[in-house]
This record gives sequence, structure tokens and C-alpha cells, in this order.
Amino acid sequence: MKTQGSLWDIKLNKNVRIDDNVKYSVIVNGEKKILYHHRATDPRKKITASYYKSMSNSDLIPALVNLVWESTRNMPAHFTSTEERTQSFCVNFEDIDPKDEYQMASESYIGVGECIRPEDNITPKQYMAIVRCGEDIMIGSYITEKLKKGEYLEEIVSGLTQMNRDRWSEELAIPKVFKTQQAKNWFNFCKTYGVQVAQGKYL
Repeated sequence: MKTQGSLWDIKLNKNVRIDDNVKYSVIVNGEKKILYHHRATDPRKKITASYYKSMSNSDLIPALVNLVWESTRNMPAHFTSTEERTQSFCVNFEDIDPKDEYQMASESYIGVGECIRPEDNITPKQYMAIVRCGEDIMIGSYITEKLKKGEYLEEIVSGLTQMNRDRWSEELAIPKVFKTQQAKNWFNFCKTYGVQVAQGKYL
């Protein structure tokens, strides 16, 4: 095993454990990057949909935002696995179908390149901030639809976007980046995609 800085942890620069034998070469804004597969561990008992369905409406929105926000992944879901899943968002929610999670984890990383181009002058760190926010929006939208709480989708997406906007160091200018049309287009796609996968589409 080897220690490698977390792809997400731009501000705090923590370390995560990775598997040396699993490496991925990807292109970020025209620049070749080597990403390491991150094997996450999450020993917590998964929370079921019934737990959230029993909540009052006023409690549901912050609960779902926090559910997604507390994910233990330190790399994009496309490069993160658990003992049970080959690709995972590491969200503590039992009712995520393994096939759905695999589909979304792949799309949330691979698809972003269709919206964010090298000519957009997005730095690699800003690019990964967009990836993380898009992932959170996608899995959050999926869970919201699974719970049949679509009337709260916009508020949940707004909460996740705000939390992602605030998580990065100021010098990265993430609020400005998130306001670009390219980022807005990607986040909207992630929201729609998460809902549609929950509905049994795009599989």
C-alpha cells in the first residue's frame, strides 16, 4: 500500500490509502494525470429509505443534504470501491442499487469532459471541484427520487451546491467557477441523470 494525497482534499491536504497496483491515466484539460484507485471502508450500518420517509418535511432536506455530504470517499466515485461495490459514492444509504451506482459513478466522471473543455481555462483543481459537486448532485437527486420526494429536489441540489462551493480554499475561486455556464450545464445534467436512473432509465 502507498499513501497518496486525496484528489478532493485541496485545502486540508489529508492523505488516503490507495492500491499501488490499480492506476488510471486520464486527461484533465489536455493534461495527462495518473489517478489511483481508492478502496474505501465504511463499517456503518446502512440507513434505509423508511428512515427518511418517516421524517417531517422540515427535517428531510437538511438530512438528505448531510447524508450525501458525509460520504467517506476521497476520490471520484469512478475510482472508489468498497468491499461490496466496484464503484461507489460511499453514501450511507441502503437503497442504492449496485448497477445504478456503477452507472452513475462512471457517468459522473467520464461525462463531465463533454461540458468542461480545455479551452474553458479551468484549472485541474477547479475541474475536480466541479466533478465532486456534480457527483453529489447526481447521487442526491437519485436518492431524492427513490424516496419519491421530488418536490424537494431543487432545495436539496441547492444545499449540496452551496456546501461544495464553500468547501474549497478561497484562492481557487470556486464560487465564480460554479457560476459559469459550463458548470451550470453539467450540474443540471447530473440532477436530471440521477433522477432518470432512479426511474430505471439510462441503464
